[in-house]
Amino acid sequence: MVIQNFSPRIELDTETATELVRAVVDEALTVTAVRPMRGGSINRVYELMTDGEPASVIAKLNDASAFDTFTHELSSMEFFTAHTDLPVPKPLGLVHGPRWGVCGLLMERVPGTILSQARLSPVGLQRMQTQLAEHVVALHGHTRARFGAAMTEPGHDNWLAGFGPRLHSEFEQVRDQLRAPTRRVIDRVVANLGHYLPADPTPTLTHGDLWSNNILIDDAQPDRPTIIAFIDGYASYCHVEYELAYLQVFQTADEVFFQHYTRHRRIEPGFDRRRLIYWLHTMLMHVRVFGEKYVTQCEDVAAQIAR
Repeated sequence: MVIQNFSPRIELDTETATELVRAVVDEALTVTAVRPMRGGSINRVYELMTDGEPASVIAKLNDASAFDTFTHELSSMEFFTAHTDLPVPKPLGLVHGPRWGVCGLLMERVPGTILSQARLSPVGLQRMQTQLAEHVVALHGHTRARFGAAMTEPGHDNWLAGFGPRLHSEFEQVRDQLRAPTRRVIDRVVANLGHYLPADPTPTLTHGDLWSNNILIDDAQPDRPTIIAFIDGYASYCHVEYELAYLQVFQTADEVFFQHYTRHRRIEPGFDRRRLIYWLHTMLMHVRVFGEKYVTQCEDVAAQIAR
């Protein structure tokens, strides 16, 4: 998962939006209205209504420093489409230019509601968890010899060689915000990561940011919802437990999900302990990006590791 810093407030008028759309979609289109969309925690997301086809376009924008992140996201969407059955929006192109003061990704508008806001009955929630498990099982059926971004080679043949520096970097960036007992626990984890995690699990294809705000649902029938698309993916080959732990840390996946998942894919014994290391990594990232409101959760995870 890639998490960058907050973007500045981006105000998008119809004139600038028209330039963006004409640059990558169709030179004849004019944007008639710009509608800010909810759910974007890092980037600014807008729906751009046009006078032609497509009738609307989604623009995901940030400042110029985010261009590499958007490039990776576009490549991920193309990879998922070409090599898997995971439903993702169709990317329309990248925009990048100093005259706009922004860069970003334009993509097709996929109708649906993010899972965190979907109207689901208890029965519908169980159906959704089963569908989610089916999609994740299929995605995790893709493996290769080395870890790393799906679109690039060579990557690492040792999981800890890639994950260890990432964990250490996140920790160092927020070290001063944490209490001394928490710092001691994390120092011990970083120094002895091989004690906690395997070095050579199977490199498995993952979405990379799989939580409720990145899952679009058709909730017209609350008892019979349908997963429409997965957004904000960063296709990479990881230890599969990294993604399974991420599905748990924000309560995206429940027991129904794991019951269905484990009918098709084995989870190795000890996952309940190993997931704590991945939860720690996630919370360190969230302290860095979102600040002190995640410090308590980070320290709670560290305390669980210490026990």
